[in-house]
Amino acid sequence: MIATKYLFVLFVGLFFSSCDHDTIISDLEEQIIQNNDSTSYTGGRSNADSTKSILSDKTINDSLKILAIGNSFTDDATVYLPNLIKSANLSRIKVARVVHGGSSLEYHYNHAKKNDDVYDYYKSVGGNNFNSYGKISLLKALCDDKWDIVVLQQLSQYSGRYDTYQPYLDSLIVLIHRQQPKTIIGWQMTWAYSSNSNHAGFAYYNNDQIIMYDAINQTMAKVLKEANIDIVIPTGIAIQQLRNTYVNNPPLDLTRDGYHLDYGAGRYTAACTWYESLISTIYQTSIIGNTYRVKAGNVHVTDENAKICQEAASNAVKGY
Repeated sequence: MIATKYLFVLFVGLFFSSCDHDTIISDLEEQIIQNNDSTSYTGGRSNADSTKSILSDKTINDSLKILAIGNSFTDDATVYLPNLIKSANLSRIKVARVVHGGSSLEYHYNHAKKNDDVYDYYKSVGGNNFNSYGKISLLKALCDDKWDIVVLQQLSQYSGRYDTYQPYLDSLIVLIHRQQPKTIIGWQMTWAYSSNSNHAGFAYYNNDQIIMYDAINQTMAKVLKEANIDIVIPTGIAIQQLRNTYVNNPPLDLTRDGYHLDYGAGRYTAACTWYESLISTIYQTSIIGNTYRVKAGNVHVTDENAKICQEAASNAVKGY
């Protein structure tokens, strides 16, 4: 166990602890060596009921602090989350995201070792809109607060390719738990591309949406057996379910460019999935009936279709 001294100082509006970077990185490199020498990884999913119990120990009077680590797909999924929180009259929730466009698990690991400020950092408190806090390193973001939940994800084109996950995923979880021993590890399952997507990574899946969707699900099942992930946010399942309703707009399929989510129903449904996965259990308030609406993108969220979006999110979470 690494002894970490938490001495917080005010610096450019951020509170950073004195993280022992060199010791942590040395430990990460040892983890990489161990994993490369092994045919299987040292993880294993935490008990889901135990995780739910941890969340259930919190009450509506408690705070909840969520940190999301990722890329533009993380932006897509969380940008409306503060609006849903405010609509539910929840004031003690902090959501932050530390993102770099096009970043994979391998990218996060490599830049954690360098401790360089290559990530954009955004924070929302009490349902207010995200504010930018400039550039930051992954380690500094982890040390910025006492996070209850830290959420990871893979780069979208690699989400259905398990060979791209390890040993980086296990090593990042080690890094997180060195700084936040009691944090819950969440995972965002990303979505398949639109049926007409021209993304170069679509070729990994024969340019077929269903093949990509199935590959993501199969990879997720393997990851959950081998890595210490406590909660899955099944965004990809919610989006795919919504594509099977009248809300869908083929061939874009709820995206704005073939892979990033539509500014309307796509992003809205993703945020609903995050809400239902991480917030509803604690605060005993379902996403069903939330009154926030979005007039943006190709598919606006209206009173008529909001329930369909919310049900897609809720059913995806229940199914996991």
